[in-house]
Amino acid sequence: MSQKKLTSYPKEKINILLLENISDAAVAEFIDAGYANTRKITGALSEEDLIREVKDVHLLGIRSKTQVTAKVLAAAKKLQGIGCFVSAPTR
Repeated sequence: MSQKKLTSYPKEKINILLLENISDAAVAEFIDAGYANTRKITGALSEEDLIREVKDVHLLGIRSKTQVTAKVLAAAKKLQGIGCFVSAPTR
């Protein structure tokens, strides 16, 4: 009998926002892992735009241009984590 792995919060209800042109491969990894509510925005957002976008976000993926200020954090009532993506080293 196989058991379905449970999470503390259903994956299909977790909202993920990825900014600054995070790779499509990263987006696909989240979706393939069951996080269907994964959105990608190509560029960095202004503080005002980020406040508007982050209200219902649980996980935020950024790169170096996004500024997560105290005002952004105050608006992010559901935010559980922030991850910073880096470019892969070139060979």
